[in-house]
Amino acid sequence: MTAGNGTNEHQLVHGYYREHLFMSAREKADIRARFSTYTEQRGYQLGKIFEEKVESVPAAFSELVDAVVSDRAAAVVVPNLAHFAVLGNPVRIREELRSVLQLAVLVTDQHP
Repeated sequence: MTAGNGTNEHQLVHGYYREHLFMSAREKADIRARFSTYTEQRGYQLGKIFEEKVESVPAAFSELVDAVVSDRAAAVVVPNLAHFAVLGNPVRIREELRSVLQLAVLVTDQHP
């Protein structure tokens, strides 16, 4: 899904990451900053960022799915696919997002 001029300009992207038990405020801020930089460099508009809390899985993911549908988002950005692991097989989750919602999954880090 690209704009008519061949760029991703103005396409909305929502972020998603899974909090881990000892995640610091600094780590969360770093993830948010990476999302912002990554999407901006690629011409996307960063929308909402959904943080999956340890105690409430899969609440944030459900909210993310609702948001991408209602906002007609083009993609979801994650630090890496491991952030989907609390939901099941991360590769399968990515493929379901692609096939069911026609949603691109952008990965900021190429390592877990």
